Amino acid sequence: GEAVVEGFALLLISSLVLGLSGVGDGSGEDEWARLAAEEGEEEPEELKVYNPEVAKAYFLQRPVTLLQRGWRSSVLLGWWSTLVFIDAKTNQRPEDDEELKR
Repeated sequence: GEAVVEGFALLLISSLVLGLSGVGDGSGEDEWARLAAEEGEEEPEELKVYNPEVAKAYFLQRPVTLLQRGWRSSVLLGWWSTLVFIDAKTNQRPEDDEELKR
């Protein structure tokens, strides 16, 4: 129980820190802009082009928005991790699927 909570907290904090530090090559589409568009939210103009310094300044001025996005990411990652765990426990991993081996 306690280890799971500590692990989750560490994951959330590291996601936020890595996101603010601009880790990544910057060559791809802005993932947040894509997710925001799918949810019907308009992404601010200054965030439509990847620039870690601009994003850092933007989100440091909006800690609630930063926490909301961190929470969304954590929920999505947690859900995916749970499904992977369940697949492993029930022997339904892709490498065990006979149809995929053909």
